[in-house]
Amino acid sequence: MRLSLRTVARNWQLKLAALALAILLWVVVSAEQVTTQWIPVPVRVAAGDPDRVVTGGPVPGQVEVRFAGPGRELWELALERPVLVLPVDGVRADTQVFELEPRMVRIPNGLSVTPLDVRPGSVRVLTQRLVTRDVPVRVRLARRSRDRFVVLDTPRVSPATVRVTGPADRVARLDAVVTEPLEIGAADSTFRLAVPLDGDSLGGVRASARSVEVSARVDRVVERIFPDIPVTRLVGALVAPERVDVRVQGPSRLVRALDAASLRVTVGVDSLPAVLPAGGAPAPLRVGGVPAGLAARAVPAVVRISPAAAPALPAPDSAAAQPLEDGR
Repeated sequence: MRLSLRTVARNWQLKLAALALAILLWVVVSAEQVTTQWIPVPVRVAAGDPDRVVTGGPVPGQVEVRFAGPGRELWELALERPVLVLPVDGVRADTQVFELEPRMVRIPNGLSVTPLDVRPGSVRVLTQRLVTRDVPVRVRLARRSRDRFVVLDTPRVSPATVRVTGPADRVARLDAVVTEPLEIGAADSTFRLAVPLDGDSLGGVRASARSVEVSARVDRVVERIFPDIPVTRLVGALVAPERVDVRVQGPSRLVRALDAASLRVTVGVDSLPAVLPAGGAPAPLRVGGVPAGLAARAVPAVVRISPAAAPALPAPDSAAAQPLEDGR
């Protein structure tokens, strides 16, 4: 045994080199040897019908193709990822099955391989008929602009409608195309701006325009405080506090024109109990006399309503206490 190991170890560098050369020769020979191999290939749909659009599929999205060629080129092909291009034309239904053929495989240039077979041999593709119709354009203000400005009239949009083209179901669901959020930079003036359409609002359909021109009159939103406004008195009750501030918010021209004498602050008596307790009850305030387009609120927003005097003890046959009435 000792002699055998010594014999094996003798000239081991030469023997290792011979082994490596033999492996290299085997690799070279096998790389040039013609063989076959199944390789996964993605399926790409090429729509050829101008009146239809692909909305789903193909299913499956990847198939296996058996290729024949030198082993070296089959390795390269697996790395290059060939594609099977399925032409879709002459569609007769929304859901249709198409047969796959080896000739549909696109092989990268410079490779001498041949597609022989495809499995599975068919895929399912969903299509829809293309339709066209006109839909209105709706202007959308950016949040900052909504907080700082108010549009005094209906914005003028040119063009007021755009023509959209797409799958029938998507076009049917589209009631309007909105603009991207519009930022207003002027106050109490007229603006005219080119505003892009919001691509997300199209829902996958094509529009005949990418932007529209929007013009309108705007006014800055302001707030004005009207101090010491009296709360309308209630019969048989005390209101605390008797006077409050009123905050009014809206277009500056309307706020400036508002007269404090027109404001009326009343108690929401419908929120009070039928009989006031001795300690009183809270009630919300309501502000009236405010023109349309303005928002108003009382500060504080809630007052306490108390009986004007301690109620007398009722006689045994007296009627129940009557609810309070607004003494306006």
